[in-house]
Amino acid sequence: MAQANPRGTFRRVADAVRVAASDDLECLREADVVRDHGVSRTTARRALKALEADGFVRAEPGVGWRITGGTAPRSLPEQMVDLIREEQLAIGAPFPSEATLCERFQRSRPTIRRALAVLEADGFLMARPGKGRTVLRVPGTTEATPEAGADETD
Repeated sequence: MAQANPRGTFRRVADAVRVAASDDLECLREADVVRDHGVSRTTARRALKALEADGFVRAEPGVGWRITGGTAPRSLPEQMVDLIREEQLAIGAPFPSEATLCERFQRSRPTIRRALAVLEADGFLMARPGKGRTVLRVPGTTEATPEAGADETD
């Protein structure tokens, strides 16, 4: 009868993968982790998920796990806040449409809408039915104008 692995095996595998990852290695495959470390697929998957949570790897469907080297990718709402800064959008300026954002970030419309909802909740944007969204706050400033664009006729 096989003995159960002690708790934390996936953590040891994750640490071993982190140490063994060389600069010339771009991708990891789950099957390689299973083979190299003699663990089950579930343990390998848990190790890779732990590395993903640390920002060391990122899952890419059809490719494997791309090594990012510890730099976690910025979230979509953070990228949209960066967009305000990069495009130098002023308070009261129109924010790009959902369709434009879908194309720019290569994400689905529901994903874009969720990110926009985060920006609205954080006070960066204001949505007006039929008018789109306007910038309420520029990153790095504390000023916000709750009535931005209110002088326009509805």
